[in-house]
Amino acid sequence: MTTSRKMRASATTEPAIERAEARSRAAAGLIRAEVLDVIDPDTVLVRSRKAPTEEVLRAEISVVGYAPAVGDVVIIERGDDAWYVLGALGEARRRGAFGGAAQSFATGALVATFPEQGGVELRVREGDLTLSATGRIVFRAGEVETSADVVRTTATEIVTQAGRIEVDAGRIVERAGDMYCHVEGLAELQAGRARTLVADAYQLVAKKTTVTSEDDTIIDGKRVLLG
Repeated sequence: MTTSRKMRASATTEPAIERAEARSRAAAGLIRAEVLDVIDPDTVLVRSRKAPTEEVLRAEISVVGYAPAVGDVVIIERGDDAWYVLGALGEARRRGAFGGAAQSFATGALVATFPEQGGVELRVREGDLTLSATGRIVFRAGEVETSADVVRTTATEIVTQAGRIEVDAGRIVERAGDMYCHVEGLAELQAGRARTLVADAYQLVAKKTTVTSEDDTIIDGKRVLLG
């Protein structure tokens, strides 16, 4: 076989993707294309709508939040060494923005999922998720739910404003240097047993004091001073 025939035979067996990329290298600007196949969440095979049927390009997705599907219409552009998907059109854009079927995208270790019922779920594949700001971090929601094995809060000052605070716990342990509790209305304690241990002085000051016992009332002291 002559050299020219060998070259022609090699050309006919060249993969379709490589032929398409070779013919498209001179193209510039944005190109409308259709997704033919999804290789992985970051890579798709596309074909320009003006290109011949056999011209297939491999493109990397650079659109945050876009989950590709076969048949999507996208915008592609060639970089220095590869093709990139820069945007999605029509149904593909609406699906990424408003949901539909559950969608996910990942940036490094951070994964965002868009459930069918709406909302966004953020999670990390492994390790910690840290939110940091030089100013404020603000959460606004109709309801905030926290679920964890351990919750730790460290702050110079904590201010809580609420119409009602309800705590349901198996045991509550509090430690403080000083504790001041001010109640404008009623302060009531209901318990099966109550015990107060004071290392030094115990002082009870009231306008009127009533002590009622169904059984015995015991006052035990070195001296009991009345009046």
